[in-house]
Amino acid sequence: MPSENITDTKKLNSLRNESSPYLLQHASNPVDWLPWNQNAFDLAEKKDRPIFLSIGYSTCHWCHVMARECFEDPDVARIMNEHLICVKVDREERPEIDQIYMTASLLTGRPGGWPLSVFMTPGGKPFMVTTVIPKESDLGRTGMKELVPKISQAWKNSRERVLESARGIARDLEKHFSQSPGELPDSHLPEKALEYFTRNFDHTYAGFGRRPKFPSAHNLLFLLSLHKRTGNRQVLDMVEKTLEAMRRGGLFDQVGYGFHRYSTDEKWILPHFEKMLYDQAMLLTAYSEAFSVTGNELFKSTGIETIEYTFRDLLSPDGGFYSAENAESEGEEGRFYLWTEQELQDALSPEDFTLAAKIFNTSPRGNHLDEATRKLTGSNVLYLSKSLNESALDMNIEPNQLLSRISSIREKLFQARSRRIRPSRDEKILCDWNALMIMGLCRAAKAFGMPSHLDQAQITARYILNNMQDRNNNLLHSLRGEHEPVKGFLDDYAFMIRALIELYQATGLESYFEQAVAFNRIMLEKFRDPLNKGLFFCEAGDPTIIVRPKDAYDGALPSGNSMVLHNLASLIRLKGNGHLQDMAREIMSAYSNAANQVPAGHTWFLDGVIEIYELMDKQTEK
Repeated sequence: MPSENITDTKKLNSLRNESSPYLLQHASNPVDWLPWNQNAFDLAEKKDRPIFLSIGYSTCHWCHVMARECFEDPDVARIMNEHLICVKVDREERPEIDQIYMTASLLTGRPGGWPLSVFMTPGGKPFMVTTVIPKESDLGRTGMKELVPKISQAWKNSRERVLESARGIARDLEKHFSQSPGELPDSHLPEKALEYFTRNFDHTYAGFGRRPKFPSAHNLLFLLSLHKRTGNRQVLDMVEKTLEAMRRGGLFDQVGYGFHRYSTDEKWILPHFEKMLYDQAMLLTAYSEAFSVTGNELFKSTGIETIEYTFRDLLSPDGGFYSAENAESEGEEGRFYLWTEQELQDALSPEDFTLAAKIFNTSPRGNHLDEATRKLTGSNVLYLSKSLNESALDMNIEPNQLLSRISSIREKLFQARSRRIRPSRDEKILCDWNALMIMGLCRAAKAFGMPSHLDQAQITARYILNNMQDRNNNLLHSLRGEHEPVKGFLDDYAFMIRALIELYQATGLESYFEQAVAFNRIMLEKFRDPLNKGLFFCEAGDPTIIVRPKDAYDGALPSGNSMVLHNLASLIRLKGNGHLQDMAREIMSAYSNAANQVPAGHTWFLDGVIEIYELMDKQTEK
């Protein structure tokens, strides 16, 4: 992976002056990459070539795989430079671009994922969307060396057919993002979402569905909310078992703490090793809320350990949190986290190794399967198959004694691992993800009775308010060093308003509430769709954006529109503004049809709907 610390400017492409760590990773590629801007579109028009858009992010394993195989290869680069105008986008820096073309991929029946590879017209309309493309054609997949000339020939000789395909996809995108509002959502939609989770709950390994399994903390928070409202014990059991399984599994870093991105197997053992700030933030919220409901000490310790990881490895000296850590180090996914039994023996005494091998389920052959080949790699993921209390009973050891020995072993392994080459860290500061971390810290401070967590939440809030607003008090999305920042999106406003409401409720300081109200006003002015209701994801006015995305689908994170519903409920409860209730009705009606089609894909939205309906009922009673 190319270094960000670039000194030989003679060999660099046009990404050399960008701020994104992901773009800088590609600045020394032989591909003539351009950043996303009007100049790239103008050049494509001038040279009459299709645009190849590659979207990824700095900690994406498969992005690195495609980069090594294709973008760093001189022969592939020569073909790309001859036939295409090549544009690189960091999906975390420009999420609106990613949302548009990821939606195009899904609408054309392609699987989503990164890197996202898009062939499109000089006007930005996609005509082919896929993910990883190999260098050579293999196993039914067309490689870049064969595909790019075919695309070029189609552009020259079958232009109208290509353009008609692009126009059709663009029409589908416009239709998808501009659906007419429906009636207010059915109050029984949350029950339909619950039916999905109940039907798909994995009673053997916990979680929902089969592999891969994602943490999706907002789904667990939705289920916790339903339990608190209904007392349904089955719902709570699903949440508890899932949180316990995730903490014991390889999804959680048993040595350095913090959660990896997702589990590639159904048992929560084999993770995809990148660590994202937003996962830590949302899971901290989920474990804090679950502890408040159950009093389960495992949930409290997991929350505290997650905070320890984020403070140690993701917290900047200025008080903002960095975005992520890579899955790779030394060119190998998971190298930093995996252990051979010989490495464990080198780090531990014979007695400690024997205990560690038993507790953490290691094997001389290894237990780690390569994600692509599903073959054993000879290395081990450390995970717990049982609770420590169960293990202590099996081994006839006092639980506290076993805990003490495991803590000592963990510290020795942590010190040994610290001598390895660390995965790279993406040091972008993202407003929306930092806001989620503030929310998580506020919930943890309340649940665990630890005011120091609230102190850091306030420090991070001050950092954002002091550094991530422009002169007109508009929020910024991304900040890194002295580079030009990126304007704020809906999620930045929605999540920051949530963070400020949480801080107000935790501290009682009116300034947080006043700032939340101010940002809410700016947000509605910038993003409200007066025609079809709801809120757009990005501002109007960017000529390179072919359609303004807008939805309430709760994917890896809660959607901005869903968070806005929660915010409006809180502001109405605290302020009693009738205008805000009207806005809530608009958002609910804008996405009621989508939520009715896929209730389980709109859990945070539906939780907000419940909050608004409860407020309406109270007003009716009065």
